[in-house]
Amino acid sequence: MQEKWIHWAWEKKLIPLEEEGVFLHNPGVANLYKPGPDFLHASFSFDGLRWFGHIEIHVYSSDWYKHGHHQDPQYENVILHVVAFDDKPVVVNGTPLKTIVVSPHLSNVLKPLVKSPLFALPCQSIVKPLPIRFSAAYLNRFWMKRMERKKSDHSWEMAATRYLFLDLPFENVTPLNKRQRDERVLFEALKEIKDSKAYQRFVSTDFFIRFKAFFSALNASKLTKFEQKNLILNGVIPFFYVPENSQELVQVAKTIPPEKNTIVSLFHSIGIPCLDGFESQAILEIYRHLCQHKQCYTCEIGIIALSNEKKPTKIDFFL
Repeated sequence: MQEKWIHWAWEKKLIPLEEEGVFLHNPGVANLYKPGPDFLHASFSFDGLRWFGHIEIHVYSSDWYKHGHHQDPQYENVILHVVAFDDKPVVVNGTPLKTIVVSPHLSNVLKPLVKSPLFALPCQSIVKPLPIRFSAAYLNRFWMKRMERKKSDHSWEMAATRYLFLDLPFENVTPLNKRQRDERVLFEALKEIKDSKAYQRFVSTDFFIRFKAFFSALNASKLTKFEQKNLILNGVIPFFYVPENSQELVQVAKTIPPEKNTIVSLFHSIGIPCLDGFESQAILEIYRHLCQHKQCYTCEIGIIALSNEKKPTKIDFFL
């Protein structure tokens, strides 16, 4: 156990306080550059009282005296001591300092979470492969985030969509991966779609008839299956997305096979498969917002892993 792991867990609000009767209001601001307590201006409630002050973190509570904090006035306003091992009581201004001991389970899982590579799932080492799934509401929340973000994206899919439906130029599109063909080939395929009768039927007023017609135009085009799927999921659906028609677009996305990439494979490796394009888009956004920043404490799956509870087959909380 290292002090920096506890520091990280406190900042991320991963340390459970309820069993100690403590309700955290504000974990404080990390003091990274100046001498003094580790977190400044924190606030919590305990034993019916609201406390305001600083937080100090150690591996051993005896480090308080080893580091000379008992002789430093900067530590007189510390209101909570967070440690891995409580081996010596700490007294500040004649009063025992409230001490929280990090649970052994959390101590065991902190190291892989803190040290996990950037391009990985932080929880990968502590979640056993089981048939677990995000709740529909949680997936929908992140799918909508992705649609809002994608509407102003500069991807080739959005450039192609704007060409198809706004007649904007399709140019200066840089290939993103080995499976995407160059701009000239894509443009010829898109132009063919735009000239097709199926595309013309897309102006029908019925929502699903419109997409059925567009799918027909795609299938008859020279776009590869990979390009078709990505154009729909990352271009056309976000282009037409507004909150009012989100559920209709969700149903469209569910008719499309899921994307196949490294991130989707990472989730599959811990027992979270993507069944369709809606789920793969939502999971990509979960990875972008949570996993890349190790925000496990806000994730449905992360909460289960960190609390060491029995993993259910379905999770329907924490929206």
